[in-house]
Amino acid sequence: MTDRRCIAMVDCNSFYASCERLIDPTLSDRPVAVLSSNDGCIIARTDEVKALGIGMGVPLFKVRDLVERHGVVIRSANFDFYVDVSARIMRLLIELAPQTEVYSIDEAFLDLSGMGRFFDVLALGRQIRERVWAEVGIPVSVGLAPTKVLAKVANQLAKKRKTYVEALLAPGAAATALASYPIENVWGIGPRTARKFHLRGVRFAAELAQQPDALVFKLCSVTEVRVVRELRGITALALTPVHKPKAHIATSRSFGHDIARYADLREAVSYFTTYAAIKLRKQHSAAGAVYVYARTNPFRKGATQAVVGRLVRLPVPTDHTPTLIKAALAGLEAVYRPDLAYKKAGVVLYEIVPADALQASLFAELPNGRRSRISRVADGLNQRFGKFTLNWAVYHGEQKQWMPLSEYRAKPIDLEVTEADRDRVRPWW
Repeated sequence: MTDRRCIAMVDCNSFYASCERLIDPTLSDRPVAVLSSNDGCIIARTDEVKALGIGMGVPLFKVRDLVERHGVVIRSANFDFYVDVSARIMRLLIELAPQTEVYSIDEAFLDLSGMGRFFDVLALGRQIRERVWAEVGIPVSVGLAPTKVLAKVANQLAKKRKTYVEALLAPGAAATALASYPIENVWGIGPRTARKFHLRGVRFAAELAQQPDALVFKLCSVTEVRVVRELRGITALALTPVHKPKAHIATSRSFGHDIARYADLREAVSYFTTYAAIKLRKQHSAAGAVYVYARTNPFRKGATQAVVGRLVRLPVPTDHTPTLIKAALAGLEAVYRPDLAYKKAGVVLYEIVPADALQASLFAELPNGRRSRISRVADGLNQRFGKFTLNWAVYHGEQKQWMPLSEYRAKPIDLEVTEADRDRVRPWW
């Protein structure tokens, strides 16, 4: 047991692929790879796919023969579902440790300091893994250490050793692990930084930890100095449980096919604005400006290339979806060129302020508070009964020309189970 500072780094294993196994449990023992938008590149791989030598980010067409030869199951990305699964996992982690920093969609840092007085922290790490698996169905790895950087090292070792829970808390444990840990694998040390130290004969994390702060600062920056201090077991990167609201919120997509019709582009921009507005309301903010843009296909040889865009400012910041859509479409109409075929469009919300700090405008058709409630009711109904249950007359559910390709999108399957097992195996989503 220990009562020293203890940070747990929880990382979902092959997160997108694990989510696909949630949808289709028959994939539990099969190699699975998930594709990026428009079914382009591989962005998630199970261990079986990694063992075949298929790298991250490789285009599918380059490894199609290998995929077919080894029976790799290919799935189109379902990002909305992944976000829902992530939110469920993060809520569970916050329940287990209130001081939790959600670092990414599949990673979080938990401050377990002080719990060592009452629990075996290694057993606590195993409990975290078991709870996430039992309640969500996603496998995770847990790294335990005195600092965030060392916790990341412990997490990677847990995956490599297939133990899935590793601790670098005992005296000398971190030094032993770092002695053979390549510096290019250290969180926060990029390839360029690693090359600078390689030229000085520094190849392992233990050697990097011994470098003077002044030298590290001279070669790199204060960011790398903090990383090196964390390797020494000194806290230099604080845990930030509460995220600051985003200064801007963007939603964009590459289209499945090039589109030229204004009606198609208008619908796509409306759709993107709707999702940006949902993100805005989730952080309890309002936006004072909307930027809309569209660009042509840079890979289409011989075609005219252009990027068009327009910033539209609102008289009063709002989180009301129809108001934001109206502003986005005004910008789109001003820059739309019928002679171009567009491959991508997007919407960015700027001049974001807290929603509760707004004052109603005398010229608004509805007070901001009432508008906000209308939008939040729509959010709640869609969350409860399914996406697109209630729409803003911009999307009707059928496949659109502008939607990303998703040839390999999975659908939930019905499992044959007994009545006694039905509640136990019913998908929570």
